[in-house]
Amino acid sequence: MRSRPRLPAWTATLTWKSAVFITVMCCALAAILGTLVHVSVTRRTVDDARERALTRLTTATRAYEAGEPLPRFAGVDPAALPAALRGGGVGAGGG
Repeated sequence: MRSRPRLPAWTATLTWKSAVFITVMCCALAAILGTLVHVSVTRRTVDDARERALTRLTTATRAYEAGEPLPRFAGVDPAALPAALRGGGVGAGGG
């Protein structure tokens, strides 16, 4: 039976084991914190964009219902409207 090759003696010291452990934990912590910050910023950006879009929609709807001229950003059936939204609402296009 063959014996396993032994690791170098320096790998058995507590100092090296501690250094490797701390390095691995720091990398793991940095990855976790980076992910949490990314998710938080993305969520905030999406929420802000949604709020702005709903505010603009409310403004345009009130102007349209009151018979006032539509704001510059608004239009009835604009050409840039995605086909999925043209069918009468979100999710109407099967998506």
